[in-house]
Amino acid sequence: MVRIKVKIEQGGQFLPAILTNEHPESSYGLPVVVIDGENRVRKPGEVYCLRVSDFQMADLARKAGYLALKG
Repeated sequence: MVRIKVKIEQGGQFLPAILTNEHPESSYGLPVVVIDGENRVRKPGEVYCLRVSDFQMADLARKAGYLALKG
């Protein structure tokens, strides 16, 4: 199971979010993004980019279709 804190860029701001494969909408072990305090999943088309601190997690986010930057 993967659950890591990320920042999601939305409207020119980075918001705290979680990259996880524990959500029911996750499929085939690929993670989805959930903004802190929400239950709704943000699909890759709804997210401009993610800032992920771990290289392997950034790669996993890219495999799920998200634009992920390490840092």
